[in-house]
This record gives sequence, C-alpha cells and structure tokens, in this order.
Amino acid sequence: MVAVLIERRKADMTLKDHTFNTNPTDDMTASIPIPPPCQGCINGTCCGYHPPGHPPPMHYSYGHNAGHHPVPSPYYTQSPDNSMSQFIHIPTSGFGPPPPPLGEYYPPPPQSMYYGSWPGPSYSGSYSSPPIHPQVRQHYSSYHPRPTNRQSNGKHHKGVPSSIKTHHSINQYAVPNPDVTPEEFTFSGIPHVDIQRAISFVKRNSSATLFDINGLILEVATADEGTRRFVQKRIKLGTDEEKQLGLTAALSSLEELWSDPHGNFMLQAIFENGTETMKKELMAAIYEEDVMNLSLHMHGCRVIQRAMRTLDRDDLTKLISEFHEKVITLIHDPNGNHVIQGCIRVISDFAISAEKNGDPELAKSLADELQFIIYDVISNVDTLSKHRYGCRVVQRVIEYCVEKQKEAVLEVIISCVQNEKSIVEDQYGNYVIQQTIVCGKEEHQAAILEALIADGAFSRLSKHKYASNVVEGMLKRGSMVNKELIAKELLKVSGNNGVCCAVELAKDPIANYVVKSAIEVLEEGELLESLLEAISASRNELLKSPYAKYVVAKINTKREKAEFAKSISEESNF
Repeated sequence: MVAVLIERRKADMTLKDHTFNTNPTDDMTASIPIPPPCQGCINGTCCGYHPPGHPPPMHYSYGHNAGHHPVPSPYYTQSPDNSMSQFIHIPTSGFGPPPPPLGEYYPPPPQSMYYGSWPGPSYSGSYSSPPIHPQVRQHYSSYHPRPTNRQSNGKHHKGVPSSIKTHHSINQYAVPNPDVTPEEFTFSGIPHVDIQRAISFVKRNSSATLFDINGLILEVATADEGTRRFVQKRIKLGTDEEKQLGLTAALSSLEELWSDPHGNFMLQAIFENGTETMKKELMAAIYEEDVMNLSLHMHGCRVIQRAMRTLDRDDLTKLISEFHEKVITLIHDPNGNHVIQGCIRVISDFAISAEKNGDPELAKSLADELQFIIYDVISNVDTLSKHRYGCRVVQRVIEYCVEKQKEAVLEVIISCVQNEKSIVEDQYGNYVIQQTIVCGKEEHQAAILEALIADGAFSRLSKHKYASNVVEGMLKRGSMVNKELIAKELLKVSGNNGVCCAVELAKDPIANYVVKSAIEVLEEGELLESLLEAISASRNELLKSPYAKYVVAKINTKREKAEFAKSISEESNF
C-alpha cells in the first residue's frame, strides 16, 4: 500500500494541469492525475462511461453556444472561470470514492447504463447511480442524445428524441432551452441563440404568433416538422396582417423556401389560405424564379401543384402556358410528371363543370388550353405508355379529359394494341390498357379483347407476367359479353393432350389467377357450370399442382356460396 502511495505522489509531481483531489479524511489523500475531458464530454454526446481517472461528464448546451453555459449538476463543482484546466474537487458524498489502486480495474458498466447517468463505484465495489438534479432530469434527453445517422431521412430517426430530429442544418438549434418560458421571448442579438430561443418558444407557447418571431420566420419555418406546422397554422388561422407578414418573409427568400423540405409548406399555406392579392404577389415572384425550375424540383413541384388547385381560372391559364414546348421534358421527369398530371386534372375539371352548368363555349375554351398537352401525348403515346412516368400521364388523360380529347387518345391506343401487342406485355403499358378497359366504351373493350384472343395468343398472354393483368382486368371490369367470350376461350381444347385450356392454365404460376378470376366473376348459368365441370374432371391431377390446388379451392367456395344462396331463397319462399 505504501509503495502505491509513493508512486502516486511521484505522478502528482510530474503532472500539474488536471488533478482529482480525493476526500481529505481518507487515507488515500494523493492527488491523482486525470486526463483532460474528451470531446464528447464537452459537446454533450459522451456515452457516460469513462476509464478510471477520467473526469465526470459535464452537461453542456447545444449549438455554437456549447461549452459557454454549463448546466448545474450535483456531480461536480466548477472553477469560477468555467475552465477544466483548473482543480476540480469532487466530494466523496457527491460522486464516489477515488479510483482503486493501480493494477485494479472497474468492470464494464451494464448495457442499460450506456445512455444513462455516469455510474460511480461505491465503497463496497458495486455500482451506484448518483441522484439527478430535477432540472437535469427534465432535460436529460436534450443534453445526452443518442447518436444519429445524419445521412438518413429525418423521418426515420428511430430512438432519437423528437426535439433533436434533424432535417435541416438549422436543426442543431432545435433543442428546447430550459431558460425560455412560454411567457417570454426576447432577442439577444446573437443570431444562433435567437433562433434556438424562437424555436423553443413556438413549441412551448400555444398562443405564439408570427408577430412574436418577426425576423426569424424563415428560420422557424425551415427548422423541422413541428415548427413548419406552427407557421402553417398561423397562416391559416391568423389575421390578414399576420398572413401578410408571412408573405413578406417568404418573398424575401423565396428560393430557400421552395427548395426546402419544410419551407415549401409555408408557400403552399399561402396559396391555400391567403387572399387573392397575396396569391398574385407570390405567383409574380415565382414567375421571376422560373416555373420550370420549381416544376422539376422535388419540393418545388408541390408548390406548383398547390398553386394549380387554388388559383382562379385566368391565373391558372397563365401558369399552364409556361409549359408550352416543355411537356415531354416534364413528363419524363420524376417530379415534373406530377405537374402535368395536375394540369390535366384541374383544367379538365373546370371544363366539365362549365359544360354541366350550361356554358359549352367556356368549356371548349378551357379544353383548348389543354390541347397542347394532348397533341404531345397523341404523338408519343406508344413510348409514353411504356415509360415509368409517361404511363401515369396517359392514364390521367383517359380518366379526366373531356370526351373529345379522351376519344382521340383512346383511338391511338387501340391502334397500337391491334398493330403490336408489346404495349400489353409491357410492365408499364399494361396499366394504360387496364385504364382503357375501365374508362373506355364497349367498342374499345371489344377491340382489346379481339387483340388478346387473335392468333391463339390468349394462352400465351394469360401466362405472361404483365399481359395477364390485362386479361384479369377484362374479366373484372369488362362487360358480361366480353367475360363470356373469355370463358369460351378457357373451355377450348389446347394442345394434343385433349384437356381444356382452363386446366392447363390452372397449373401455371401466373395464369391460375386468370382462371380463379373467371370462376369468381361469371354468373350462374350453363357457361359457368361447363367451366367448373371441365376443371373438376381433372381434380386429382390438379391437386398435385402447387398452383392448381387454389383453383380447386375456389371452385369449392363458389359451389358452397351457390348452395347457401339457394337455401336462403328457398327459406324466403316459405
């Protein structure tokens, strides 16, 4: 023991900076040299566990202000100048006894203490957690956050307190400040401190308004999801003066807002809840920014779509005219295609509404505003139908446009199907054909079905991964005449084995869905019974197939339902 104390005395003589003074009443009264604090202790992200001799963790605030305002803690007493290079006295009763003699080591702390307080060893050698000051306990998660992956999406920060989730560079100031109360908010003159205090203020004060944070509205609107919802709420519920204040702030830095994942919602809120004058002012600024830039941007395209849904007819017509000769570029873009879809939907709704209200001239003029998009779609319908984003625009034309425009596009689609079946077998084109079945007339359905069964292609297409969706779509959404024609194709004998087409398709991993759909949609009658008998004749063979057994189960279910309905009808007759 004496040798150990001598060694410690020698170490104390060599190191003069950081020392750890033990309890004077203890026999081991040597000043034990300790290393300087780690960076984690200074910025507040330390795990809370250190090797023997390391100074205790200190709770510091976040942001650029880190290290200037340490939070009081019962674990230590600090020197007057807040410097760790001075002597720090840790009473035994406040933190724990001195480290064990050289050669002895602490066992690692339990896993549950990794994110908790720093456990100090008691005299008995067991671990004990010191009491936490109420103020420190209240804001402990803010000063000791779990590590986050800054590259991941802010919506998926699992295990991180909501007060420190980051989406924007300004979010480092989003940690609640315990010094700010809901009743007070004053500017300190230090930008990053004011931002932190403003964010804390709007999150804690339900009666806060945009007037309270005037000068920091942009920073608050782009901070995180909670603060941008506050700005949206104030623009929706506030007075015209408060809305005008928000518009003024938005116009001062428009590009920063429309390109921000949170800030773009502020612009959407102005379009949705602002006055007509405010909307015109905002649109004038957007025209100066270049509408195409916004339309091709991930967040800017949302602002343009919101503007389309809220502007009056004249302003909407002016906005859509910005897309002349740029339609194909927008359609091929993952963000721009939504803008073109919005144009088709909104203008078509205006035109159909005018026609219903007895104003055919207005309806025609509105439809003509959309004609430049229809021309580009018709000219490129085959390539657009096979495009990942283009197929969506073609479907919106079929779904929303006025009859004249819809007919023109449908005729081109039918000609593509009749000339070649590649659009039916395409991974995107098959959705366009399904939409044609739903929105087209009976002659369009008949033309598609004729292409499906021509030249014995029905069996092949039913086994195709994408074309089988078209066959199922015809069974589920086509007319009853077309459903019966498909059932007759299923009853035809295929190949040299003498079995009907339905039995062969039932064994296929893809085509069995076609057979199940036919059994489900066909009405009670001779045709359905013939199909069920033809399949049941090969029941034993089908039960051996991993796919056909589901077809057999569908037949059993169909018959059980028929018997149940029959019994119910007989009981009702009595």
